[in-house]
Amino acid sequence: MKLLLLIGVGVLVMGGIALMTGCGGPHKRVFHRSPEKMVNFITHKIAGELKLNQEQKSTLSTIKEELLARHKANRGDHSAMFEETKAMILADQIDPAKLNDIINKKMKKHAMIKDFLVSEFVEFHAILTPEQRQIMVDKLTKHHKKFNKHHQ
Repeated sequence: MKLLLLIGVGVLVMGGIALMTGCGGPHKRVFHRSPEKMVNFITHKIAGELKLNQEQKSTLSTIKEELLARHKANRGDHSAMFEETKAMILADQIDPAKLNDIINKKMKKHAMIKDFLVSEFVEFHAILTPEQRQIMVDKLTKHHKKFNKHHQ
């Protein structure tokens, strides 16, 4: 009986680990090993859910490529900021001005990406049909109901 209980607990633990690490196949993974795979997954899902035509897929692909190019351009900056932060933490004292400078650089990059994403979303929205916009609203509403419980 104890052996059966031990095996049952082991199976439950292994199943939990498998679920948490995304071992449900590529269609069930939330986390991806690279930004390229994540963006490809998202654009493929958008194209499928909204039933985009070839012209719309081409526009979405252009947006995807621009986003990936911006990401690659910022990779070196990210590493440099990380190294600066590590050096500050290891120092005897943290220089508030230097820390603020790192944070301001990061916020500036976020603002630039936000501006880019807003302009690209406006461009993408312009090519959608009213039916596709309704599908998008329906998906957003479903997502909001599912994940916004903590903010009420």
